Amino acid sequence: MNDGKWQRYALVGGPVFVVLSIVGAFLPGSPPAPDASTAKVNTFFADHHGAIKAGVWIGLVASIFILWWFATLWRYMFDLEGGRPRLAIVALGGLVLSGAVYTAANALFSGMALRYQDLGDNAGLLWGIYSALGAAGAIGVALHVGAVAALGFRTRFLPQWLNGLGALVALANVLATLGIANDSSGVLAFLIVGFFGWVLWIIAVTVCLWRRPVVAAEMQSVTVVTATVMSS
Repeated sequence: MNDGKWQRYALVGGPVFVVLSIVGAFLPGSPPAPDASTAKVNTFFADHHGAIKAGVWIGLVASIFILWWFATLWRYMFDLEGGRPRLAIVALGGLVLSGAVYTAANALFSGMALRYQDLGDNAGLLWGIYSALGAAGAIGVALHVGAVAALGFRTRFLPQWLNGLGALVALANVLATLGIANDSSGVLAFLIVGFFGWVLWIIAVTVCLWRRPVVAAEMQSVTVVTATVMSS
């Protein structure tokens, strides 16, 4: 049962990730639109370069906690798939993919803040690359949430309303990838909706799993040990 207790503690990583991610995202203030002019981008970095660097660092720290959180979710998914974790691997792969792309985007974001005096005419180009990376990372979130929702629909280990929310979050993030080909504010709205839908989904999944922290494999091991003791 000690392992079950540690699984419960790991679940706290989800809400911590949510708080740190939101703080890191809002700390620099409202960023320019993806299609903002070079002058507006230069002004934004000149005015907020300190907050940008702090926000990026907080976001990197947040990634530690989401991995701890997913470790517990992985245990549930692994056991539900009978040791053949097809959807669990998709969920993990999506999380890793989104993390890698967003880390690259945030490194570019911070680099622009570090050398904001030298951006000049390159500010618009670099901002376009950053925006495209943000849109590309959404596909990883879609895979991550969509795989969990698919297993939830199949096994009902999560409430059906939560599986429905996961499906909608996955769809919003798929639509957000249109930002690769279009820098309009309308497409950006899908990215914003997809992000806030994701963090809401994380909180809801955390609450559901918190109520039953011991996974099936542990219950089976306890049963085996009990049966062995009784038979001896």
